[in-house]
Amino acid sequence: MSSDDQRLPGREPVLATFVGAGLLAFPIGALVGALEALKLVLQGHARYASDGLGAVALSTGGSALLAVVLSIPCAFVARILWGRVERRVALPSACAGLGAGLGMIAFTASDLIGLSLVAPIALAATAFVLLLRELFGWWKPATRAPLWSAFAAVALVTAIVCAWRLPSGRASAAPRNGRTNVLLLSIDTLRADRLGCYGSKLATPSLDRLAAEGVVFDQAISQSNITGPSHTTMLTGLYPAEHGALANGQPIPNRTRTWIEDLAAAGYDTAGFVSGFTLVDAASGLAERFEHFDDHLLAWRWMPEVCTRLRLVKDVIRCLNVRGTRVQRPDRPARETIDAVERWLGESAGAPHALFVHFYDPHVPYHPPAPFDRRYDADWKGEPFVDWYRLSTAERKDWARDPAKYAHMLALHHGEISYADEQAGRLFELLRKNGEYDETMIVVTSDHGEELGEHEIFFDHGGTLYDTELRVPLIVKWPKSANVAAGTRVASQVRSLDIAPTICEAADVKPSYALSGASLRELIDGAAHDDRPAYSFADLPGNMSDYELDARAIAVRQNGRKLIWTSEYWLDCERVAERWQLFDLVRDPGELNGVTSPPSGDEQVDKLRAAVQHWIELTANQSGPLELSPETREGLKATGYF
Repeated sequence: MSSDDQRLPGREPVLATFVGAGLLAFPIGALVGALEALKLVLQGHARYASDGLGAVALSTGGSALLAVVLSIPCAFVARILWGRVERRVALPSACAGLGAGLGMIAFTASDLIGLSLVAPIALAATAFVLLLRELFGWWKPATRAPLWSAFAAVALVTAIVCAWRLPSGRASAAPRNGRTNVLLLSIDTLRADRLGCYGSKLATPSLDRLAAEGVVFDQAISQSNITGPSHTTMLTGLYPAEHGALANGQPIPNRTRTWIEDLAAAGYDTAGFVSGFTLVDAASGLAERFEHFDDHLLAWRWMPEVCTRLRLVKDVIRCLNVRGTRVQRPDRPARETIDAVERWLGESAGAPHALFVHFYDPHVPYHPPAPFDRRYDADWKGEPFVDWYRLSTAERKDWARDPAKYAHMLALHHGEISYADEQAGRLFELLRKNGEYDETMIVVTSDHGEELGEHEIFFDHGGTLYDTELRVPLIVKWPKSANVAAGTRVASQVRSLDIAPTICEAADVKPSYALSGASLRELIDGAAHDDRPAYSFADLPGNMSDYELDARAIAVRQNGRKLIWTSEYWLDCERVAERWQLFDLVRDPGELNGVTSPPSGDEQVDKLRAAVQHWIELTANQSGPLELSPETREGLKATGYF
């Protein structure tokens, strides 16, 4: 036998082929997964160190496991092709392992290759490797799979341990030194008239108790009728036309500042906890404003959000969605949000903290948990839950016109409100348990209301600027040291715009930018009692009766009157002309009999029209933030509507 023949391998045992292929595929897959995760971390997609290491661990382990699974069919192919000739240069285990590894590389590198295609590609790669080895031979150290697999296993275990033990990344801070904590709680889609402290018969004991300990503002008006722009106004103290987030899904521009950043610069620990998809970082751009931001909407609560950008995880989620199993939820229940707040508070480093907490529950779809699902409609015999957004136009008409169905849908909405109230009480109790409640400024409000049939619009919002969508609750509990009388009620009109300057004043932090709102404290102290003009803005990109509106609306409300301007738009193939509506809210609180041709010569009406006209001109072609010139700002102030 020649020396060349002695160097050629003999037949490899079947079991050795499968084991060797898996041992070689494992480190290749692990390396591919680790590199992909590291790329995401370096690009800044992981907000915290623990999230980054968690992504590395998941990607490394998942890719390694998939590579091992792929090595099984690859080993079959390698055995078949290898066994047709008496002696071959290539070991089938090495070819199968390398083929599986190449399949993983192709899968990770291209969105065009899904899980259904990765196996055929890996098999083709195995055959290709066999051909290359026959032509050129191979580097023998590459077949020493146990050595490389050991390195990959050690790296994987290390990443898992570090991700599990590493803290969330909150920076340590100085002691509180008696400073006021801040909590802003926004309960999405909550009308003021649905709380007990505003005259409702619904069970809202937690918020009613807060109202008894704080100040209730009877006429609080939101600056937008949709979630994104309204919350951005709360966090900036700017009108939507100023901060630039004009529609849902339009992130806050980088140059727009928030009071959250100013409080962080003053030594506060800042954290945001959101419950709906509209406020997740990808849609709002809010995460970078907070030191800690929790917008986790995955059903897999253990998985960091950054992992959804991994190629393997994206494809698994896509496959599950196709099969009707959704793991990316549009919202999460308030209970999960408070769980996250509780964990964060447990890691408090002793600095004063500013929290923004958002509940999504009163928003459609109305799906309150037991016992709230039966609290207001215990005799209902049909299906307990109905997703209003999934109903056709005809089905919605049926539900709206049938008294029993309408009452059930309304009961579900009310059940969600009572559930949100319970979870708000749980949040307040956490502060009491930590000894922080008395010296925490608590602001409870909503981003907008909900049409519940008053204007022939049922269980929806975003299409009008009536009070049903704009009048929101506003309850503020100042810290005890502020000496604000408990149970105070303020009848003067205020705005969501005023929340930011009120918080900055209570925290004794001077804003780093010009706010358009004014502190609420002066209304309590008697310095002012006139209604503050409330400007509200709405882009209407949605649809009514399945036809696109593509319109814009602007309203100004003050001293019992409201003027609404709506641009022209298309509705049901009919062009609706630009229109003005004037409402006397004292005589017509339901806004059912608006004057479509407001009279001239009435001083108050003329001022309302001038204010709206200013904003029409300023926002005519706007799709981003508006920087008002000093002249414009002074001009609006002169009319009394800025």
